[in-house]
Formats: sequence, C-alpha cells, structure tokens
Amino acid sequence: MSRTVLEIPENEKRQLQVLARSTRDAIVHLRCRLLLALPCCCAISRACMAACAARSTAYAARRRYLEGGLAAITVVAGGRPRRKVTDGVRSRLKELIEQDPRQYGWARSHW
Repeated sequence: MSRTVLEIPENEKRQLQVLARSTRDAIVHLRCRLLLALPCCCAISRACMAACAARSTAYAARRRYLEGGLAAITVVAGGRPRRKVTDGVRSRLKELIEQDPRQYGWARSHW
C-alpha cells in the first residue's frame, strides 16, 4: 500500500464539505469526497474504498489539489470537441436530399 500524506487546513476542509454538498457535478463531488477521505486514511486504497472511487481518480484529484488548490477541484473539462461539418460533407448531404430515398432501399417517397 502506498502511503499518502495530505495535510488540508481546517478552513479548506469546511469548504470541501460545503462544495461536496452543494455541487451538482458528480466529478467535483467525488473529488471532494476523496480529498476529505485522504487525511483520515493511512493508504490511498482505503480512501478510494471509502469514497467508492478508482485509485487513478484519487491520484488525479490529489495532484489537481496540490497543483491548483480548491479552485482546481471545480474545473471540469469540456469533453469531446464539437465535430465540424465541412463544405464537402455539406454538399454531399444536399445531393442526397435532392435524390429519391427509394434509390437507397427506403420505402418512403421523400426524406
């Protein structure tokens, strides 16, 4: 078991508790629970069991807190980037719309 020592000041512990109760974001809630469990547990695996999380998530939350403090806990990545429709795709779609769906095996007479 890897030993993890994380000293969180009392005022930040209270802020984490408030944030864990008030947030609507699941990952922010999980990060708060992990950070609150880390000082109580002697091993990160026990903190993960207490918070029902993977060790990689605990290490990421700990690293995020150590690098950026409480402000970094609330940052949530945007996810996948939006796909952009190119002019070639747009022109091909216009061609398909102008054709009859029955040419492609559909029973409908229009799209």
